[in-house]
Parts: sequence; structure tokens; C-alpha cells
Amino acid sequence: MVARKKDVIITTKQADGTHLQKHTTFAGSGFYISPEMFQKDYTCKTDIWSLGVALYVLVAGYPVHALQEAFNILQSTKSIEHRSEELRSLPNMPSDMPESFFQMLEMCLTHKHVQRKNAKDVLGCSFLEFHREQYSKSKLISGTKDRYAHFLEYEKYERAVTTLLASMLRKVQLQEVLLGIDNFIDNHHTVEHARNLTPADYERHANHKKLQIITISELRNVLSQLQFYEVISMMDKIPSNASYGEYAYHIALLRQFITYEDEGTILNSNKNTNTRKNSELDSSITKKWKKVISIRTKFNKNNSTKSNESTNKTDSTIQEISDDTFDHSVHGAKVWDQKKKNKESGMMGGTGMNKSMAASGGMRRNFSTPVLTDLSAYPS
Repeated sequence: MVARKKDVIITTKQADGTHLQKHTTFAGSGFYISPEMFQKDYTCKTDIWSLGVALYVLVAGYPVHALQEAFNILQSTKSIEHRSEELRSLPNMPSDMPESFFQMLEMCLTHKHVQRKNAKDVLGCSFLEFHREQYSKSKLISGTKDRYAHFLEYEKYERAVTTLLASMLRKVQLQEVLLGIDNFIDNHHTVEHARNLTPADYERHANHKKLQIITISELRNVLSQLQFYEVISMMDKIPSNASYGEYAYHIALLRQFITYEDEGTILNSNKNTNTRKNSELDSSITKKWKKVISIRTKFNKNNSTKSNESTNKTDSTIQEISDDTFDHSVHGAKVWDQKKKNKESGMMGGTGMNKSMAASGGMRRNFSTPVLTDLSAYPS
């Protein structure tokens, strides 16, 4: 009888002398993620950090117009003495918030998690104690309702842009857009004179990779460089398009349409360019793609010695799985690649399209224009 090896639990000593279990699984939404989560070395206090960010969003709104600026402030590694001053400078922070509120935020948003307060300490802070006693008296923070309504309108616009890209572009073209965005983040936010770099410069550059956003104007520039002019033209028809140029577009919205990578396409390109080697948010997705490709390759090798009849049956099964799994679309399976159908009907991409578009049959035409450009189609 073989004795089962017991699981080893690794803990981290906190500033108050307690020990908390360490975790390594990466999860969460970029803006709300704690600094230690990005390092994949965290404790339950990562939730205290997320609570602090949520409290900021509750009083100031989700700062889509200055998301990277807010993220840089939140992730700042400055000393505790300057933390309160930094938190006061967060975008849209109301000027009439009491000092006790910023003390509570400071408890939640301490950069070093070993010094961060626990949930019991936060619940006992003076801000919550005061409002617990005054629970019958509510107060509406000035501008909160308007900021939230404005955010909902932009969220509709962001969904419209995402649906537009996923509907008009083929899978290969979406991969090109994502690579173009990664290259833009790498090149645009890298300081040219390396010898003059300061710790703050390194920190800002790392934060741009962590948050994984790009402004609408920058997204248009990437599309223009790839010569996807038809997409840009359709974006111009979406209401309020001109108002959102500097607002943040969440790249993760677009990545959900590329669940798995085609063998040898983007994977080989990534090996050559190393555009994603430092992107923490993409690591789990990249690992998933590599694992799927590895499993399929191993599966083909193990079955290569079987009879021709068995091999043909296996290939047929793989093809069916591939058609269903690797051709995701907002319109259902087998919509991503309509090359033959487009060629037969003469619906090739127009002039100005790049080589990849011509090779893959141009942009897809099976999208519904009213749904893309009418924001009323999106639920509030």
C-alpha cells in the first residue's frame, strides 16, 4: 500500500505576525487586480485590494477616459507617506470626500500586501463605523449618477466596436489586429533613451502591459496601418464616435473571439517577435493555445501507424472538431472562413486591402449593419 503524499501549504508572514496561505493562480479583471496578483504570488489580501478599487469606482465612476492614468496611480510603488496624496489625485475623485474615506482606501490599497490591512481592520475603520450608525441617512455624491450614465453609454459604444471588428474581420485578420495592438503597446510606451530610464519609467511601461488597453484613437491607427479602411469607415457611422477618441478600449473584449490559435500562424510569429513575452494578462490564454496545439500534434503522432481506414476516420473526426472548435464566430460555427463562397460570388475585398485580406478572400460580409451601428440594440 502506497502512502499518499500530503499537500504542502506555503504561507507568508504578515506585518501583524499572522501567516496567510499563498496562491499562484492568475485571475481577475485588469483594473481591479492587485500588484501581487500580477506576480502570481498572493494571499487572500488580494481581495482587499480589489475592494479598495471597487470603492474608488463607486464614488468616482469607472474612469474610461483616463483608465491608464488611474491604473498607474493605483499601482504606484511610492512610500506609504505619499499614498494618501496619490489617492486624492485619482481621476474624478470627488473633492468633498471626508478624510476617513481616504484612510479606508489607504488601508485597502497599500502596495505591499504584507502591510495591507485585513478585512476585520477595514470593517472597523472610522468611515464605516460612522455610516453604520447613520445608516438611515443617505447621501448622493455629486455627479455620481451622471458619470455612471455616461459610462453605460460608452460601454454600448465599446460593445458596438467589438461586434463590428468580430463581424467584418476574418479570424486571421483579427489575429493581425491583436498583434498590431501588442506591437503598438511595446513600441509606443518604450522610452527611446534607455540610459535615461528611471524606476518610474519602467513602472509606467509595465503598467501599460498589465492593464492591456488601447485608446479608440490608437485602435483606429492600428486598423489604418493594417489597411482595414472599411472597418474604420463603419466605426465612423457609430453614434458618438468622435467623442470617444481618448477613451480606453479593453483588448480582452477582442481576444475572446480568438479562443485557440491556428497551428503555425500566430504562434510562430510570436516566437520571432516576442511581442507577448512580458504580458501577464495573456499568459493563461497563450498557454491554453500552446497546450491545444501540443495535444493535437501528439494525438496525430500516436495514430500515424494505424491502418489507412482508421487514419481516415480519425482525420475526419479531427476535421469535424476543428470546424466546430477553431472557427468561433458571433454568428455561430463555420462562419469565420467563407473564402470559397466569397470567391464564387465575387465578393472579394476591395482596393486598398492588404495582402492577407486578398489571400483570405477579403472581409466577411455576413454581418448585420443595423445591429452594429444602432446603440439602442445593446441592453442598458
